[in-house]
Amino acid sequence: QALKAVCQKVGDITAVTNLFVAVGDGGAIITSVNGITWTLQTSGTAENLKAVVWNGTLFAASGTNNTLLTSPDGVTWSPRTTGMNATGTNIVTASPTMFVCTSNTASTADCLATSADGTTWTLRTAPVAHIGPCKYLAVSPTPVFVLSATDLKIYTSADPSLAAFIAEYVCQQAVTDFVLTQSGIAVGFKSANPNIVTSEDGIFWTETRYIGGPGAVGIHAAAPCMGGF
Repeated sequence: QALKAVCQKVGDITAVTNLFVAVGDGGAIITSVNGITWTLQTSGTAENLKAVVWNGTLFAASGTNNTLLTSPDGVTWSPRTTGMNATGTNIVTASPTMFVCTSNTASTADCLATSADGTTWTLRTAPVAHIGPCKYLAVSPTPVFVLSATDLKIYTSADPSLAAFIAEYVCQQAVTDFVLTQSGIAVGFKSANPNIVTSEDGIFWTETRYIGGPGAVGIHAAAPCMGGF
């Protein structure tokens, strides 16, 4: 079946060798080996799923009401308990050695958790509440996790346990996505007139481009492709 035939609203998609995995509203998890024909899998949840990642050995998907699922193959999914706020919307990301789950809740005590295996999770003290997107960026010389929040700052951590963060204030809009390129990091802002900021190390950021004129829509997600975005 076509993707839209099995999922009306896709929240996120990831790909590994010979497999695409997409997640969406109503607990939808769909897989495809060619990107054309899609199969609906059993997720075991009716929550809206907002993110899916692959860390090299395991898929993880997350969504509303503290939902987190893991799967070794994209087909068989198991619910996991993070210890985070039960009403928050979770967004999961991963490095090759660590899963990180963030939430948009109001307390710094239960909006950030990490896991080395996707099963056992440890709550971390977040640098700020109401966390937005979090991404792992393999920048040189030290890979980092970066996250944004409604306080309009980018927070960066090179600590695998996310025990320490560096904050760098940027522009006037909250960041909606992070993407790693060959030369740095491009960030889209949720704004009527979005800006792009770049960084070579994930710590120090520079506004590099202004996009659009009056009435231009904001950037909510970006991804690298051959030679650009």
